[in-house]
Amino acid sequence: MEKKQKLIGVVSLLIFALGITLALVIAVGIVWGDFEAALFDPGISADSTLRGFRCPVAITTHEVGKISATLKNSTDRDKSFYVRAHITEGYVLFKREINMQVPVAAGDKEQISWEIYPEDAVYHRLVLFRVYVNASYPDPSRGNLCGVLVVDFPGLTGGQLFILSVALSLAAVIGGRYFWRKSNPNINSKNAKSVSSAITGLAFMVYFTMLIGYLGLWIFGVLLVAITVLMIGVILGRFVFAI
Repeated sequence: MEKKQKLIGVVSLLIFALGITLALVIAVGIVWGDFEAALFDPGISADSTLRGFRCPVAITTHEVGKISATLKNSTDRDKSFYVRAHITEGYVLFKREINMQVPVAAGDKEQISWEIYPEDAVYHRLVLFRVYVNASYPDPSRGNLCGVLVVDFPGLTGGQLFILSVALSLAAVIGGRYFWRKSNPNINSKNAKSVSSAITGLAFMVYFTMLIGYLGLWIFGVLLVAITVLMIGVILGRFVFAI
């Protein structure tokens, strides 16, 4: 019975580790995309962030992606916004420029969008995008950016693959932790409690990093990725003694 429990404990930790690894890969991919986008075409700078900006985390190699933004006219007169977007075309130095003059009625809003293609990806893995909206009183100039991962996965869209990957990682993390606790006869021991707290904290950190990256806060995301990697290194030794 003790050997069986120990085997279940080892398998449970492996399942947990697979879930954490998958979640960390997703988080790193999101943060990496926006980090690269921040380095792309830095000559376009804005005074504030363009709100209502929507960018997919990933697209597949057979999919046409869509990036969108909403322009709002909060004044009592009609306005026209000048919008410039840059998209990579296979290389960091090659870009496609799209200029728009977008009229918006007083008190109204208008959604604009751009299509991106797998062929736009640099390193064959990442489409970089940056948009700039000219200042128009009382609004300052606004801008935003993102990096979209390109994944070779037939049968699913990038959005579906992202949701499925997050769901699988959550199932592995929650299931692995649950069965590890069930199989550990010394769960109330000091060392086991320490490991339990460590893996719970690690899971929280990984998914928090993913959330921060998804919100486009890539600077904090880079810091959180570094902290997460350090956490993994620190607690690996503790796992060995808790099995």
